[in-house]
Formats: sequence, structure tokens, C-alpha cells
Amino acid sequence: MAHILLTRPKPASENFAKALVKEGVAIKQIHQAPAFRINMKIDWDAPAAGTLLILTSQNGVQAAANNLVPGEYSAICVGDKTSRLAQKLGFDAHFAGSTVAELLKRFPEVDGPVCHLRGAHTTDSIAQHLQGLGHSATQIITYDQPELPWTDTVYDLLKGGTPVVLPLFSPRTAELVCARHHDFSRHTAVAISSAVESVCQQHGFDRILVAETPIGPAMLDRTIAAYTSSVT
Repeated sequence: MAHILLTRPKPASENFAKALVKEGVAIKQIHQAPAFRINMKIDWDAPAAGTLLILTSQNGVQAAANNLVPGEYSAICVGDKTSRLAQKLGFDAHFAGSTVAELLKRFPEVDGPVCHLRGAHTTDSIAQHLQGLGHSATQIITYDQPELPWTDTVYDLLKGGTPVVLPLFSPRTAELVCARHHDFSRHTAVAISSAVESVCQQHGFDRILVAETPIGPAMLDRTIAAYTSSVT
């Protein structure tokens, strides 16, 4: 039976592991090896009250809740979980799509300033795009994602004779993971997007499965499919 290697930060990996177990994956086949962690920043200046916040991750929402008065801001969000968390924490938050591309396509007509609260590593320059459309847009880095080393046990897992399924939720995660090992010919990548797929295609995976939509349930479905169809 194949192994599944989870490489997101610990809280996200633990939640995904629980979902895998509910779908029948044996807990002993699931391994957690975060490639980075989340460090919230505390030294950033709040945007002016009334600024429309752009929140593209649950980490961004948490950073906003830690540093801002929710009642002073409205927000548009990427992802259902992001928008629901923002609402739970007191923001007047609205779902604006499952991807950044969808958010930009649906971006509302606003007269005032907008601000993207983001992590240190991202492939999308939302503020720059909006500036090009004439918006008064800025961005604030509210959390960092420093790398974490792997133990020898993780490398031994990848070097072993048993196939490993690697769900990869962002291009940066894929780049970090792929840079650490040089023979993925027995393993399967499960990519959340075509951008992640492009990274994986450069590193010789046996198979690359792409989620139908860039959301957690679709990643879970593809991961289960990869796991049950892997041949040891």
C-alpha cells in the first residue's frame, strides 16, 4: 500500500490527515513533514479604517483579526473557508471566488482604498494588477513562511521502494518539496492547480493528478484516488 506525505504547515496537515482517515486511509500510511511554518508578523501598520481588505488565505484572515478591529473593515475573500473564517471573526466578509483569477474577474467597483493582506511568498501580485486597473491598491505582508528541515525518516520514505502520494497545495510548496529530493519516478503528485502541475512536470513524477477545482474537497478526492490506485 502506498504512503501519503503531507507537507503543509502542521495545522493544515493535521486536518487533511483526519479527512483521509475518515475516507478509510490507514493512519500508519499518513506521514506529516511540513516544508515550512507560518510566522505571524506583528510589526505592520494597519490600513486606514474603511479600507476594503482582500483576504486570500485563512492565515491572512487570522493576521487581520490579530491586528485590526473587524467592525472597521469589510473584506472580499478567496475561498469558502477563508470567507467563513473572516465572517466568524467579525469582518463584513464576502466570498469572491475560489481562485485569485475569479476574484479579479468579480472585483467590485469601489471608490476607496483596497489592501491585500498576504504572506511573504505568493505568485500573484493582486495589488499591482488592481493598480493597473486604476484602483488605489496596496499590499501588506502579514505573515512569513520560513522553511522547515526534514528528518532522515522523510528522505528514507521517498527513497524506499513503496510509492508515495504527495498532495501539493501551492507552487511554493511544490518547489520546496521538489528541490529536496531528486527521484520522484515512483511517486504521485496531486496538484491543486495547473501552476503546481507545471512545477511537478519538471521533476519526473510517475503520475501527476490535478484537482478538478482548487479547493480542499477536490484535493481530498484526488489524493484518495491516487492512494487507492498506486501499485506497490
